[in-house]
Amino acid sequence: MRRLQTFFWGTIFIVQSLSTQADTLKPISVSFRFDDYCAMWNTAPGNRILSTFLAHRTPITFAVIPYGGSYVRGGFPTLPAEATEGSGRLLRDALNTGLFEVALHGFSHQENYRDLNNNPSEFMTLPLQEQVDRMRTGKSLLEGMIGHRVSLFVPPWNSYDSNTLRASVICGLKSFSAGDMPGRVAQGCTLKFRGTDTELKSLKDRIAVLRTSTEKKPVATVLFHAYDFTEYNTKLGTMNFDKLDDLLNWVNDQPDVLVKPLSRTAVKIKSHQ
Repeated sequence: MRRLQTFFWGTIFIVQSLSTQADTLKPISVSFRFDDYCAMWNTAPGNRILSTFLAHRTPITFAVIPYGGSYVRGGFPTLPAEATEGSGRLLRDALNTGLFEVALHGFSHQENYRDLNNNPSEFMTLPLQEQVDRMRTGKSLLEGMIGHRVSLFVPPWNSYDSNTLRASVICGLKSFSAGDMPGRVAQGCTLKFRGTDTELKSLKDRIAVLRTSTEKKPVATVLFHAYDFTEYNTKLGTMNFDKLDDLLNWVNDQPDVLVKPLSRTAVKIKSHQ
């Protein structure tokens, strides 16, 4: 009887200790951003990624390209209905779960400019009105496809300039996600921001760093593409879907980690005085 009592109280002590430890851990927010989903391109990788995240009940943000392909600047091609019907239905169903978020990923991911470091851009250096036209037309196409309003913008190649921020505000977008968080924004900019800072293969290490950081509200934002998976790119892929399953299981088992749609981790940035 004494052994049973000792075991019982010992078990209670361990459970209480684990509970206390979980209560004192600093909460870490994690967002997953999958780029380049497009009804005009091969949607199989994105569809598989979406089904995997939904199976794990894990939120994810898809940066969707409304129209994939080059076109003559100044003219907007019609998006074929047959290309969007299946994808639109899939995205609409995912949005209804409350675990899924859609971001506007440019208009066509068309390269219009390269900077001095040879980095491509769809929006950088374009006149403000042309950026507004691309953004507004793409937003309308995407919202018609999914039947939901879109409030988050992700510039292709994470490349943008001050006119891109102004165009986002003009088009009624609320949040903006690129590679880095801007240091300052122009006065009157109402956007909230969230950059990206890690990859799928590095997420565990990033969380370990955040656990020891002095940040009050630490956030890890994972950026990934279809080519990160060996099933779709044997040269660039660094992960397969079995490893993705393992990673999502691990993330969801962490008592101090909460996965959120990207827009829910976006914050305001101080403006220039």
